[in-house]
Amino acid sequence: MAMPLPDFYSYSPEAGDGSGVMYSTVHEGRITGIRIWEYASAYIGGIQLSYDGNWTDLVCTNAGTPMEMQLVENEMIVQVSGKHDSALPDFYSYSPAAGDGTGSSYSTAHEGRITGIRAWEYTSWYISGLQLRYNSNWTEMVGANTGNLMEMTLLDNEFIVQVSGKHDYGYYGYIFQLVFVTNHGRMFKVGQPSGTSFNFYPTHDGSELRFLSGRQNGQGITSVGAHWAVYYPSATAEGGTGTAQP
Repeated sequence: MAMPLPDFYSYSPEAGDGSGVMYSTVHEGRITGIRIWEYASAYIGGIQLSYDGNWTDLVCTNAGTPMEMQLVENEMIVQVSGKHDSALPDFYSYSPAAGDGTGSSYSTAHEGRITGIRAWEYTSWYISGLQLRYNSNWTEMVGANTGNLMEMTLLDNEFIVQVSGKHDYGYYGYIFQLVFVTNHGRMFKVGQPSGTSFNFYPTHDGSELRFLSGRQNGQGITSVGAHWAVYYPSATAEGGTGTAQP
């Protein structure tokens, strides 16, 4: 027999693409806490609710950065809002972040195609800052603009197909080296070849680097991950011209 609906029940239809397995957090009691995991400064990786002090099963994954809110006595949730992507880009793949990962999260996600890279190397030591250009627009700088600045401008129809480098899990915990390789075979290398190696590349042929994400502590980059997908140029897209600078 069907269970009767609660008094004054209403339902807000789901938002989002809706692929995958169905879930529900329904539980006896009142909601007293919320946990949410943000994955790589890109999307919500997992969610969990507390009912009268009892946490539900985790929905999806606890990978990423956890955030938690505890409700006070007689406090209740009266509104839920947010943003969603209608679907992932064609042939999307993600290379999980390498590095210690301390500090604040960042993402270089932006409309357009990557046409330039700036990186700051702190006194022949670690990567202190990063900045990407999409079409003709530079993103906000990630980290700090201290040390030696190196820059690469991509040619027309050139894009990044591999990101590799070195990182330290020890006392310093920074990204020590980054190497970007393009479909033209050109390479942009910055930093020192010291630490543990990582190597990122797309899962699908024809994909390219769409944005970077990770964490930074205000003095340097402590982790970096790569997001790949196919890019479809618009009629107004602007390409880059130039050469890599040492």
